[in-house]
Amino acid sequence: MINFLSNYIVNFFVKKEFIKNEEKPIYVYGYQIILMSLLGILIISILGIILK
Repeated sequence: MINFLSNYIVNFFVKKEFIKNEEKPIYVYGYQIILMSLLGILIISILGIILK
């Protein structure tokens, strides 16, 4: 799922010509890291709210 979202975001930027197609794997990896970090923060926050 995270890989799909990363590819979707990067493909959007490639189509809009914000990034070059040659740099696509680097951006996909970067967005995977960002999305995994955000997901981790979200899960921890939800657990913190539930468990107080």
